[in-house]
Amino acid sequence: MKYKVSFLLLIILTTCLYARGSTSCATAPRNIDGLYKFEGKLNGKISVFLWFVVKDSVLKGEVTYLNTAKRLPIVVLGEITKDNGLSMYEFTESGDITGIYTGSFNTGLLMGTWTKPGLEKELKYLLTPKDTILKSIDTSMNPVAVTGEYAYQFGKSGATGDIDIKHLEGRNYLMAITCVTGPPAYNVAEVDATKVQMFNNTIIYNVRDGDCKFKIRAFRDFIVIDWISRDIQSCGFGLNASIDGVFIKTSEKTKFN
Repeated sequence: MKYKVSFLLLIILTTCLYARGSTSCATAPRNIDGLYKFEGKLNGKISVFLWFVVKDSVLKGEVTYLNTAKRLPIVVLGEITKDNGLSMYEFTESGDITGIYTGSFNTGLLMGTWTKPGLEKELKYLLTPKDTILKSIDTSMNPVAVTGEYAYQFGKSGATGDIDIKHLEGRNYLMAITCVTGPPAYNVAEVDATKVQMFNNTIIYNVRDGDCKFKIRAFRDFIVIDWISRDIQSCGFGLNASIDGVFIKTSEKTKFN
């Protein structure tokens, strides 16, 4: 009997080791933090080079479209879900999102669709690892200074969001959040200016006294807000309005200055 049990455990372990991109094997958890580099094509025609750093399921990097004349890199920010789903956004310095990558994350392959806010057309992408040397990459992503204004905007008329954070003293900060859905409703999710505390670059905040709790994680020049628990009535936000998302730093100043 013990040989049958041992053989079964061996099968499970082997399956976990070879199930690339899978987090379903609790006996072999996978840490995906690190630096990744990929190349491939968008729509089977547009050559792409992409690199990003992953830390605590959050990513930051750059994408370069090699067919363009100047080959200027574009900042990408995003998240990887527990089931290895990928959501990655192209950001301008002003917070505009010019492209959205969605799909699945795998260390040996990236595939999914690219869309542009405001357009219904989807382009497929397929990227494979690229062995190249990159210099001066900050893999820690720790914030240098949290104080500032952070924002996102999905196209000229899409959803918008901004968060202002100002360091007061010690672990104490002042923050305010406003997010608005796209047309035609323009519903609002808002957290008025309030004092909070930050521990290990993370703020845990409960809106009012109900079941409406989220966390704010500060990284170098961007912020990620994720829900911990949410009850629509407790939050008091407009229909379909939400405060979660990825926000890029657009200014060192805030509305509190």
